[in-house]
Amino acid sequence: MADTTKVVHLAFEKDGINLALLHEELEAALGETFLGLSRTGDKALTVHLRPDITPDAQERIAPVITLHDADRLTAAQQAEQDRAAFLADSFHKPWSEWTVADKDRLLHALAARLGLLNPGS
Repeated sequence: MADTTKVVHLAFEKDGINLALLHEELEAALGETFLGLSRTGDKALTVHLRPDITPDAQERIAPVITLHDADRLTAAQQAEQDRAAFLADSFHKPWSEWTVADKDRLLHALAARLGLLNPGS
């Protein structure tokens, strides 16, 4: 188990959080000093940082959180949303009208949904 005494925890409040996206945004802004984040309740957010974080890096956290747009999606979330929409729409097209490319795309989407493919493939 990690020694939590060597982690800096900064608390923030923010309505509407896409936790995966905010994680990516903070990781991009802070690099290796960013360890993760957690959320308790609707607004409470804790950013977990390495103890060697610089004051300059600490000052970058609040603007990232303030500018965070929970309606945006990560690339992985967008891909999953696109895959789900494609699968939902796929079953309205008569099979006789499907091309080989349509069938390949369906098989790829189903395999991705089942976790048989690496993310992003």
